[in-house]
Amino acid sequence: MKRFLFIFIVFLPIVGFSQSMFELSGYGKYSRDIRSDYAYNAGAMFEWQPKSGVVGLNYSLRFGRNENGNFVFQCPISAFTAILAAAWLSQDSDLGVIGLFLCLIPEGITYNVWLNDDVAIAPYINPLMMEFSQDNISPVIEAGAKMKVYMGSVLFGSLDFSVQSPYDYKKIDPCVGLSLGVRF
Repeated sequence: MKRFLFIFIVFLPIVGFSQSMFELSGYGKYSRDIRSDYAYNAGAMFEWQPKSGVVGLNYSLRFGRNENGNFVFQCPISAFTAILAAAWLSQDSDLGVIGLFLCLIPEGITYNVWLNDDVAIAPYINPLMMEFSQDNISPVIEAGAKMKVYMGSVLFGSLDFSVQSPYDYKKIDPCVGLSLGVRF
C-alpha cells in the first residue's frame, strides 16, 4: 500500500506538469504598516499554471528584516510537512507518504487575467504562509494583485501591490514589490 501511494504521489504531478506553464522569479518587497514602521524582504517565487495558464498555484521563499530589525523568513506552511514526512519515512510509517503529498499544497492561488499575450493582471491570495522571526512564529495571510509584463518568455517586470497580516490581526502591512523572472 505504501509503495502504491508513493508512486501515485510522485507521478500525479508529473502528469499535471506535462502541459503546464511555470513562472520562476526573484523579487523584492517593501511594506509600511499603520504604525509607520517598515519591513522588507526578497526571495524567489514559483507559480505553476496547470494547463489553462489562468489559475496559478503559488510557492515562495522570502528572507528579510521586520520593523524591529530582526531577521524574518517566510515560506509555505506545507514546508513543515516535508520535515514531518522525513521523520515519518525514517520510521517506515505510511504517514510519511501522506506528508510528502501535503508538501505539494501551495501557499495560495493566482487568477491571471490576460489582457493580451504579454500582459496580465493577476489578483492573488496566499492564506497558507508561515513567518519565522526572533519575535515569534505565526501563520500569515497575504492578498493583492500583480501586473505582469512579459517579453517573450522573460517576465520583464511584475509590479505587486498587496496587504499582509498575521492571523492574530494585530497589524496589516500594505506592501509594494517588483519581480523579474522567466516563464517556461
